[in-house]
Amino acid sequence: MTEGPSLTVFVPGRLVNPLNQRWHWAERAQWARRWRQNTALSVGSQRHVLIGHGYRTFFTNFIQRPKAITFVAHVARRFDPDGLSAALKPCLDGLGQGRADAKMIASDGPDAGHTVSYEQVLDRRIQGVEITIALL
Repeated sequence: MTEGPSLTVFVPGRLVNPLNQRWHWAERAQWARRWRQNTALSVGSQRHVLIGHGYRTFFTNFIQRPKAITFVAHVARRFDPDGLSAALKPCLDGLGQGRADAKMIASDGPDAGHTVSYEQVLDRRIQGVEITIALL
């Protein structure tokens, strides 16, 4: 199903369901920006490690190719499906092509051909998101 190496990173942090929060718009924007930046930094640093280990051809035209993206949320309490996808939306945005993003995907729209899956693991000690990106 997938070809070549995959990239797996862990972004530490406590996830919250933004649909259940009563935030001021600026507070919500700050929360989303923080997750987006942390995702971009984690993925970007691992991408440079792979390029340094000879996977430069893996990243040739990498942005345009469809990928399988898996998010595994390590949470203290289970989320409902729509809350989980809303909580992980800034992480998906952090993989995009914005100025400060990881530049791993061109678009997260349905026409891009990516398959995005969400899972969750109950883990009260270590919370965060494990992200795996592989070519389809």
